[in-house]
Amino acid sequence: MSFRFLLLLSLIISFPGTKAQPQPVDFPVELESGTITGFPAMHSFCWAQSQGKWLIMSGRTNGLHGFQPPSALPTANQNQNIYVVNPVNGSVGSVSVSSLPVGISEQISSSNLEFHQDVDRLILIGGYGFSASSNVYKTFPSLNKVCLPSLLMWLH
Repeated sequence: MSFRFLLLLSLIISFPGTKAQPQPVDFPVELESGTITGFPAMHSFCWAQSQGKWLIMSGRTNGLHGFQPPSALPTANQNQNIYVVNPVNGSVGSVSVSSLPVGISEQISSSNLEFHQDVDRLILIGGYGFSASSNVYKTFPSLNKVCLPSLLMWLH
């Protein structure tokens, strides 16, 4: 027998029936309903918050998609816009991503980008969607960092 196996066996025998006990976590959750006119139904998008506004990009505009290729992600329902939502007054503005470089616009139009906001930067990685420049569906191999204040200036 290997040393690792004996060590594991001795740990199991030494602590039979020992289980980790979950610790309660107490935090408040508040939901507030509201309506924002002019915002499309979307899913699989990424978002950030800056200067009191919500920035929403990528994803799909057709609700649940089909589940069988080749019609699972029709290109007509790729989100081709970056939306700016002002939750205070309910206004919605958008700008097409078509004026961005192809590699960036294709990634931003994909679905399920992994994203993380770090203060005034939005970090984007991956995403799956149609690449017109390659004429294939693909997972995008890019990592991009977006400066949110600069993006807001560009959008206005």
